[in-house]
Amino acid sequence: SDEYQHSSFSCPVLPNSEDTDKQVSSEDVVGAGGRNIGIWRSIDNGNSWQAVDAPLIFSRGDGQQRTSIAAFAHSSEQPEMIYAATREVGLLRSDDKGGNWTRIAPSLPSKLENVAVSSDGRRMAVLGEEGGLFLSDDGANEWIRLDDPDRCPNPDENLPAGFVGESLLFTGDSLFAGTKSTLRSMPAYAGIYLSRDGGLCWSRIHDGVGIYGYKTLVEVPGEADSLLVLIFDSSQRVTSLTRLGVASGSTQPIWTSKAPIKSAILFDDSEPVHWYLATAAGEAVRGVSTQTTEGVYKWPRLWRCLLPCLAHSLALDGKGVPLLLARSKLYRVTEVTFAQWFLQR
Repeated sequence: SDEYQHSSFSCPVLPNSEDTDKQVSSEDVVGAGGRNIGIWRSIDNGNSWQAVDAPLIFSRGDGQQRTSIAAFAHSSEQPEMIYAATREVGLLRSDDKGGNWTRIAPSLPSKLENVAVSSDGRRMAVLGEEGGLFLSDDGANEWIRLDDPDRCPNPDENLPAGFVGESLLFTGDSLFAGTKSTLRSMPAYAGIYLSRDGGLCWSRIHDGVGIYGYKTLVEVPGEADSLLVLIFDSSQRVTSLTRLGVASGSTQPIWTSKAPIKSAILFDDSEPVHWYLATAAGEAVRGVSTQTTEGVYKWPRLWRCLLPCLAHSLALDGKGVPLLLARSKLYRVTEVTFAQWFLQR
């Protein structure tokens, strides 16, 4: 297709893999990780990449395999410290912007779903892939399990036992957790939960009514009472980007897609602030948090993603230009027209 062009960069972005996973930005560092490829790091806004040595190897059967990265997280006040939740070897930490990694917190499950860090870097929360929400308030040294049925003095305000979650968010002193999205019916306790007392007691601020799962929770910049949420409706097989009022529980759908939307929402520094997300059709979508479907801008889908992309994510480079990770390749949208993707490889 003439619509898409290769860029002039000669440095490989990622080796071939059918399951490239998450991406994270931390100041001038962009990182990517996935199954069988390990962790890769760029310090020039994604123009060139270097493989990073990390303790990702585990044993399965007769052979050694490399785990996949489930999620990255870092705090705004400590951007040099990055955490990685993995599918097989638990929690990893880098103290030098992803240059070196060590395994920490051996008491946590080895199979993790997500990790979140408070803005000051003091508190961390981790979701187990097979259930459990864990919290540390001392820099990942000691951990407590929050879905313990006897934690809250009021039994009605306990986090459901065996909580199976997918999304996490710290905002100030609050911790949010959303239940996992599946193609099957959701558990009766499905919803978004909020704790304002360090995970002791919880309230359900959005009821999943047995059909909703919550892929991502993101705070709207400058609006303490608003979240953007990716809600998966298992009955309709659609994913909606929804604005949620924390105090009122009110919802405002912003954009809906029948193509699976990966759990990547991010904001830029423009005025007004724009949000970005990526779909399994290999396209990026941009809009502002106050608008409805009208005016939402979509960049063209990648030709290689006419069939669903197996994995992808989004990040912004240092100039605020979207980077799209799709089918083990990294693409940058052209800065001139914002109308086509360039392959960075």
